[in-house]
Amino acid sequence: MDETAKSEGKLLLCCVTNIAKLYSSLLDKSKDLTGLLRPALMKNLVLVGCAILLKETVNLNKLKNGIGSILENDQTLPHSHYRRLTRFFDEPIAKRQLWNRSAEAMAHDLAH
Repeated sequence: MDETAKSEGKLLLCCVTNIAKLYSSLLDKSKDLTGLLRPALMKNLVLVGCAILLKETVNLNKLKNGIGSILENDQTLPHSHYRRLTRFFDEPIAKRQLWNRSAEAMAHDLAH
């Protein structure tokens, strides 16, 4: 499979309709998270996950260029997508709930 086909497949996986399906599936499977996180934060979590899959990086400066295609929105500037990403990671609830729990889980895995 060539790089173009591979990239198109990832974009198809991460299109708006699939984000809605992923989001709804995530809500169904993780009721404990839904009580802790606002719906907008959950949607951004799925969006960031799709952007990471699509761009194969965690560099926000590179991820910002993929957000528009994932959302099928070519009107918004990449700088606005960058701000969206930084706000997502700066969200106090995300810092306390998501990142702390991830760190605790990783520490637990390393200990065993």
